[in-house]
Amino acid sequence: MAEILIHAGTPKTGSSSIQKWLRLHVNALREDHGVHVLSETGGDGDEPYRFESFTRGLMVHANRFLVAYATIHDAGADAVRRAALCDQWAAALGDAARRHGRVLLTAEGFAVLFHRPELPFLHALERLAREHTVRVAYYVRPQHTAIEARWREWGFRTGMEPSAWAAKEADDLCYWETYAQVREIAPSVRFAVRPFRRDLLAAGDVIVDFATHFLGFAQAPDTRGLWENPGLPIDLVTLLRGAPAELLDRPAAPREGWRQGVLGPIAQGWAVPESPESGEARELLRRYAYARYEVSNLRLVAELGWPTEHFVPGPAPDGDAADLGALDRLWAPRADATALAYLYAALGAMWEHYARSREPAPAATVRDGP
Repeated sequence: MAEILIHAGTPKTGSSSIQKWLRLHVNALREDHGVHVLSETGGDGDEPYRFESFTRGLMVHANRFLVAYATIHDAGADAVRRAALCDQWAAALGDAARRHGRVLLTAEGFAVLFHRPELPFLHALERLAREHTVRVAYYVRPQHTAIEARWREWGFRTGMEPSAWAAKEADDLCYWETYAQVREIAPSVRFAVRPFRRDLLAAGDVIVDFATHFLGFAQAPDTRGLWENPGLPIDLVTLLRGAPAELLDRPAAPREGWRQGVLGPIAQGWAVPESPESGEARELLRRYAYARYEVSNLRLVAELGWPTEHFVPGPAPDGDAADLGALDRLWAPRADATALAYLYAALGAMWEHYARSREPAPAATVRDGP
């Protein structure tokens, strides 16, 4: 029986770091451990899906199916059409497993198919799991830190008020419910929920945890220099809510990452003290998450045997749940339009300087004669 491994995120749980490690060690994983990281082809029009062993490239995540599924889902396609797409994808994945023996797909976007849940996908996965061993790595972080991390990554760019955005995002973070519904709908799938909390990860490192707990490595890998996409400081995010998109979107330099991803580690290195408002917002989110999720979190902790007495720290000092409405004040820019305009202009100038510093030196000109 072949083994199919799916790394399903969730967002902001070290997925970029895991994917960087997979990409850099794809040959060793295949040759020394028999793990074939897969890349997708096909799936467009009449061309069927096919999975090949990943050998080279900048991106190791497998998003082609996820994009196709999201497209027909958002277009209102009925369950029959979505099921046909899932069956085609599962058949190609099963074929790759039979050819290679042990295969791995990674994309944090898979997470939404589990917590939503998407029945056509889970039914297809269950049928696949009756033919092969199917294991899913599903990392979850404490909900109060998850909401903040997602806001710092993309929420601040949606144009929504923080309270409305956080309330919408919070509905996706019911981990016990996700675990229970996957176990019920797809009982043959080995759904491994892992805690993205430093003290609960093997060696305090998500890559080590993934390699040892999920892939079964006896020896922890060297993860130095692999931490990716640490995110922007919350106070900078607050100031960038109205920034022109090009300050964060366009590549910072040829062959470099997107500007927001480059800015994260740069800004982290500035070591600017955090504002009192950001600390107050963090405490508000902790109280909100404790009141909303911790009872069900503790069911997950007990079920999976995590060595902790809590997942979200608590209780709230006064025992009451926090009101997310206060986020609109706490995450509002505290600078006038002129100050923000100077900040955006300074960032634009920084990118120009950064791009010039990354340009390759011109080739030396060879001249004849003295």
